[in-house]
Amino acid sequence: MKKQDFAQENALREHLKRDWRFAHGIWTGVKSAVWGQPIFRCYLTSNQDNITDSTVTTIQFDTISFDRVGAGLSGYGYPVSRPGIYYAMLSVFWKTLPTDGRFKTLIYLNSTLQANTQGHSSTANNFCPPPAIDFIEADEGDIIYGKVQHLCGTNDLDIVGTSTGTRMVIGFVGDKVS
Repeated sequence: MKKQDFAQENALREHLKRDWRFAHGIWTGVKSAVWGQPIFRCYLTSNQDNITDSTVTTIQFDTISFDRVGAGLSGYGYPVSRPGIYYAMLSVFWKTLPTDGRFKTLIYLNSTLQANTQGHSSTANNFCPPPAIDFIEADEGDIIYGKVQHLCGTNDLDIVGTSTGTRMVIGFVGDKVS
């Protein structure tokens, strides 16, 4: 590896560490700022393959870690059973990337975008962009979805499925603001 390549790779690692610390700080602040605990967590058990370039794709969550309100999964999303303010955190782990690409982590309420974070990878490796985190005002019957999009050219890419790979956490903050 050339000295310049090594320096660029180290710079990218440091950037990703800062992004993670920033996102972790937000998440820690969210957890301490709201009453109660997260009420729902889901993840993929295996990889979701062949995500097409430039297409917004719903993550096909198939396993629930915990569900304190018995909501289950509806069309791969979290079905809101009580009107209120919720927080959502979505983390996505991309598998084996091209050498250059942009990646979006998206949270939707029904068909409306609520949160959008973007990451850029310049190395051909696995990649986890910053998680998307947001507060969402929702009504009973709404569904909170995790979605992804990549802008890498013509490649179809995969996201990693394990309990620590691609996952979504939902928490109830309180009643809707009047």
